[in-house]
Amino acid sequence: MTNQDYRVFNAMSMYGGSFVKGLAALAYMADDENLLRIKCGWPEYYKKYLEMAELHEKVERERAIKQISKDHPSNDTVWKGNE
Repeated sequence: MTNQDYRVFNAMSMYGGSFVKGLAALAYMADDENLLRIKCGWPEYYKKYLEMAELHEKVERERAIKQISKDHPSNDTVWKGNE
């Protein structure tokens, strides 16, 4: 299973309905051949949840950046005073 597969099946596990969650559970147990069957058998789900995983990761990155900025405010005024 590739990193992308893991991200997709994780999104399916988190956000999918019962059928999609079942596919994700099967994917985690599948050998390479059966994993390919799952991916090729339901490509629309794979694409949808890949997009969902990418959106989730983007939101999490933005949230982390905001948190870092909040926790470590800029010291521009301090530096300007020492010039």
